[in-house]
Amino acid sequence: MFGKHLGIRTLSSTFLLGLVLLAACPARPPAAGFSMGDAVGRGDFSLAPEVAPGLVFTDEPHIRTVEVDHQRREAVIAPAGRWSFRGIVPSGGRLYVGVAALGEQKAIPGLFAVSVDSGDGPQIVEEIRRPRAGKRWADFEVDLEPWAGEEITLEGSASFALDPPPPVAWGPVILRPGPGARRGAPEAFRRPNILLVLVDTLRHDHLSSYGYPRSTTPRIDALLAEKGVLFEDAYAQAPWTLPSLVSLMTGRYPTELLPERQAAYRIPDEVPAISEMLGALGYETAAFYANPALHEGTGFGRGFDTFFAPPGSFDWFNRHADDLSARVLPWVRAHRDGPFFLYAHYLDPHDPYENPDMVAGQSPFNPGYDGTVTGRSVHRIYGGYDPLPDPSKDVPQLTALYDSEISYVDRFVGELLGALGPEVLANTLVIFTSDHGEELYDHGGFKHGQSLYEEQIHVPLLMRWDGRLPAGRRIEGTVELLDIVPTVMAAVEGPKDPRWQGKNLLPVASGAEVLRRRPAFFQHLAAGPLRAGMVLDHHKLIFFNREEPFDPPDPFQAYLWKKDLRRFQEVELYDVSSDPREERNLAASSPNLVWRLSEVIHRRLDRRYSGLRLMVDRLPSGARLSGRLLFEVEPEGWQPYFLGPEDRVELVGRELSFELVGGAERVPGRGLRVPGAPPSVELREVSLDGVPVPASAVRLGGGGPWSGGVLGEHELRAPRWLEMEDRPGLRLWLPPRGIQLKDGEEDEETIRRLKALGYLLQ
Repeated sequence: MFGKHLGIRTLSSTFLLGLVLLAACPARPPAAGFSMGDAVGRGDFSLAPEVAPGLVFTDEPHIRTVEVDHQRREAVIAPAGRWSFRGIVPSGGRLYVGVAALGEQKAIPGLFAVSVDSGDGPQIVEEIRRPRAGKRWADFEVDLEPWAGEEITLEGSASFALDPPPPVAWGPVILRPGPGARRGAPEAFRRPNILLVLVDTLRHDHLSSYGYPRSTTPRIDALLAEKGVLFEDAYAQAPWTLPSLVSLMTGRYPTELLPERQAAYRIPDEVPAISEMLGALGYETAAFYANPALHEGTGFGRGFDTFFAPPGSFDWFNRHADDLSARVLPWVRAHRDGPFFLYAHYLDPHDPYENPDMVAGQSPFNPGYDGTVTGRSVHRIYGGYDPLPDPSKDVPQLTALYDSEISYVDRFVGELLGALGPEVLANTLVIFTSDHGEELYDHGGFKHGQSLYEEQIHVPLLMRWDGRLPAGRRIEGTVELLDIVPTVMAAVEGPKDPRWQGKNLLPVASGAEVLRRRPAFFQHLAAGPLRAGMVLDHHKLIFFNREEPFDPPDPFQAYLWKKDLRRFQEVELYDVSSDPREERNLAASSPNLVWRLSEVIHRRLDRRYSGLRLMVDRLPSGARLSGRLLFEVEPEGWQPYFLGPEDRVELVGRELSFELVGGAERVPGRGLRVPGAPPSVELREVSLDGVPVPASAVRLGGGGPWSGGVLGEHELRAPRWLEMEDRPGLRLWLPPRGIQLKDGEEDEETIRRLKALGYLLQ
């Protein structure tokens, strides 16, 4: 926004250098009309009304970031609330105004007005009376085409029933020419706009364009799927909002960025977010979040010139897509000249499944329902507070209510795209997706955050970029949400960051390249023991660390934990092409495939956790591998790593003994972790079924042979992940330096908001 003259947040060295070099070129063409913020930033205004053409204030203005109604904007603060501008109206000119009163008072009766004087005296063209002027931004636009080509005086004023009057924030105040007058802009100014639309809690298989029989998304289908590219197999990196959005905004796996505790989750300060990257390139940036989990304290406001996030109150779940669009659309109309980056995050269809289209809580998709379940029932059913009275009737009812939410938000996504207008849309890369899906009793549960099944982790991903991406193209093959950052930065020809773990999808989307075979990885990153999974070539593998100690902190978590123990297996393998509902676990019958795919999960998790690892190579079914570790210094404890119920580990003082049992249903490569880096350790008495193993069956991280004796860091420190071998044996190593589960302080505001969302007990 105009506040970019105030500077940008510091980014990391080499990445910032590339951004600065690109930003040295002008980001926007000189436009007819004016922008109040730009003019004040340059000092291009006067305090003398008799001075001819230009911007005039009655008191000294200044630029400040202000927040009104939970929306932060950079605005021009005018103490007396009055300004004027004299100039020639461009062809198709429209005036966009945002204004709010500031001050301590909660209710400030006020009047905002704009008048036009073309020589015959002032004529009021817009007037807004507010009984509570300081409670919300007043956004409006004025069509000045009747005065096109004429020299006029515009005057904006704010008056109040208070003495002295409160200061007034004007942001934005922009006079733009019409679309036709902007044609022919130099190519240097034609960087594409970026519109990222995310619909929270939207599972891919409930969109019409993904084959759902109900017509839930006619506008998304027509405006995006039919006019753009649809990715059939896109996966989120976590089944709930906070970790999933960390990945989407940074292009990196949340597994490697987030600490252990949920309430400490945030975008790390040292990791650039996409908003900061685009802002450094001169983009106007704005984010409008409807999900209360995403607030300034979690880093999701960084880099945005305009930022809206609701408070952490359950009352805000009574608001819907119409409320968010009412905030987004004025920004769109005022900033269509671009280049802009707009992120719009709709909360529907997150529970409760309600919206203004429903009559008496009924969905038009299920008109004959006569039970007691409503859209507000799902959270209490999910937490075990209320039973599901009649699953045969109530599950279809909840599904219909969920589908009604999708149908409702579809209308506002269409309205948002329509607000761009055809010329702006032609130069806009539109990306549509979701942060995660929603379980509707598919595997015996509801909502999201606990499992890694398709209904929670497989999300829609559509892209439209007219003239650059073909219309109606559908692409099979695995992609991930962390691909969005490199894709966007390639579209704007920005610098690359070697730390990104996603891939630029534009060559594939355009048809210039074939999508390469690659796995997607995901982890649940919520309360309870470790759950991690991957998918490749439609084969889905999920590991569940069932033996990890877990003491649920409250009855809510205890209920979910007991349910998860009943419905999740230690190893689950599915062919999601032939079994999309994941009903046939192939793990026991396909041990070779489990073994091959498991390497993907182990590699990713190895980058998250520090500490000494002891893990087995492939063991025949029923084989027993045993041994002892003697530590120089007594360790604080140990952690199971996908151990099975028959595996035995015991730590007594400085000695840790283990016996691990092979089986087709066991996780290959499982074992244990000892937190920290012990100064030295001795491996003793390693045997397979009571027979000592040869030295070649034990591999050390440092690459040297095992020959007994005391092992120090030099022998144990691995330069990279120590791969499994297809034979009985074990591996003992320390991960490369720098890999560790990050620590972080829990944020009280995040705790409050996660409770409001139901992720933590009230």
